[in-house]
Amino acid sequence: MFTVEKLQEMKIADIMEIDREELVDIMQIQIDEKKPIEERIRDYIEQVGNPYIVKVGEYVVQFKYMDCKKSMEQKMKEYLVKMASIH
Repeated sequence: MFTVEKLQEMKIADIMEIDREELVDIMQIQIDEKKPIEERIRDYIEQVGNPYIVKVGEYVVQFKYMDCKKSMEQKMKEYLVKMASIH
């Protein structure tokens, strides 16, 4: 398992300085959805190595995580409502 310090280093890594050959393609990751969320998160991090910068096929993607109590579904609904009110 990673230390807090190691995760912090990964979080601030510069995507332009990452060796793409060292990144894990998340299309190859297998997660057992029957496991509790904590175990799924641990499995993901163990498989991906760096949870902040990954490959998706030929693309390199950098993630930013927020400390938020809302689910992705709730945030998506808020976004769609906001976009609907703009148009």
